[in-house]
Amino acid sequence: MKQLIEKNAEANIPVTTLRKDGISFPERYMYHLLSQYYYGEFKREVTSNELGWGAGYRYDFLVKLADGSTVVVEMQGRHHSVQVNWGNSARSKLLEEVIKDDEVKRELALNNGVKLEHYFQIDCLDSEPLYVRRSIIDSGLFRVLRIDSSKICWDDISEKSHHFNNQEIVRFAKTNPNASPQWIADNLPITVSKDQVNKILRENRLHKKHDKNQRRDRTRQNELREKVLEYLVNNPNATGVDAARALGVHRSTTYEITRRITNGAN
Repeated sequence: MKQLIEKNAEANIPVTTLRKDGISFPERYMYHLLSQYYYGEFKREVTSNELGWGAGYRYDFLVKLADGSTVVVEMQGRHHSVQVNWGNSARSKLLEEVIKDDEVKRELALNNGVKLEHYFQIDCLDSEPLYVRRSIIDSGLFRVLRIDSSKICWDDISEKSHHFNNQEIVRFAKTNPNASPQWIADNLPITVSKDQVNKILRENRLHKKHDKNQRRDRTRQNELREKVLEYLVNNPNATGVDAARALGVHRSTTYEITRRITNGAN
């Protein structure tokens, strides 16, 4: 596929594969693509909590078709094809484990009503915009979603996937009035920290309600921590992954909590 990459405006944009809050460039690229050119409903980062199945996994995108059926879109970054060392991080896995997880996620989806032809694993070995673009086109996704690729302004998608503006954060905050600043930072498909969100909310006099929601989120986090503690006490041989499955949350959540518990005990 690399030989298909041509030099143009997109190719000159420097690419950061992974942003600080864990949302990759390919995921942001797909988000803006669906936001602008798909007129149906879709969700990003859908967890087993929302699905009622998924065994602690999460899916990059779930798209609803007009007939009510579901399309799953997974943006398969470099670590799905080659061994990647993320350092001392919960993301660090052997390639064999990543491949096995991909297989399990696919089988779970197929066993819960997703059609084989509606499960897309988009090759994003290279996070260069043109590579991601060609992978999406070659996947056949546009045929299923009935998107006309000739009408897409690809440079605009690339630009939006790299940058953010204050008004986008304001619009997102107003659309999600019950969200905390941390939730907004985590769910925006753009590179932004919680502190940046707080600053922009205060400048636009939106911070009071969101500050209250931040305190609510801390309370929920404390409640979840107590549940994880209780589960681990009652199941001394259990791991953080076991706790995630039992409590219906993502594994990264219980990993962080168990890590803090372990560090606090030392």
